[in-house]
Amino acid sequence: QTAASFSRDIDAETMLAYAIRACASGCHAKRALMMTLDDRDLSLRGVAPALGIADIDAIAFRMVAEQCKATDSALQRGESTIAQSPADVAGLPPIAKALGAVNCLIAPVSAGKDIIGVLYLFDKSDAYGGFNALDVAFVRTTVGLLGGALQGMRLRDAAPSSVVGNVLGVVAQTKFDETFALEMERVLADPDHLAHA
Repeated sequence: QTAASFSRDIDAETMLAYAIRACASGCHAKRALMMTLDDRDLSLRGVAPALGIADIDAIAFRMVAEQCKATDSALQRGESTIAQSPADVAGLPPIAKALGAVNCLIAPVSAGKDIIGVLYLFDKSDAYGGFNALDVAFVRTTVGLLGGALQGMRLRDAAPSSVVGNVLGVVAQTKFDETFALEMERVLADPDHLAHA
């Protein structure tokens, strides 16, 4: 699609689906899930769509950031973390344990200056080794583009909620549209990435 069609046609749920797919395929992760911060009780709640996880399961996931040192670090300091095994000192989040995941990349998701949630990528394909610094950089770039769009939508709609699934509409930021379209074309142009996602 062109940048113009992204600005007219893409709502928050579709943008989230593209961002999760791009992150997972770019990093060769088998599963991906975003959790957003619920301002009412500061818990994290799973958001659909997810990748490799049924929507009904994704939205059923709940946790408190303090249950995972890396998740807390993502929310408090905007840090990304890689947990390569269940014995890793960073620790896998409870969700990874529930999914039976053996490794995980944890990255903050922001809208403007506010961190609104965390993206989890699970189980990098064995053929590509473990998650690494290049994966972190790729995810931060892609999630940064998503965050810019969410902030634009938030400002435009004056949305009272930071929950991604409740924010609907088109993105008004031309720069985001152009960059996001180019990134999606790049990711979707390589069928090997999609085969491993």
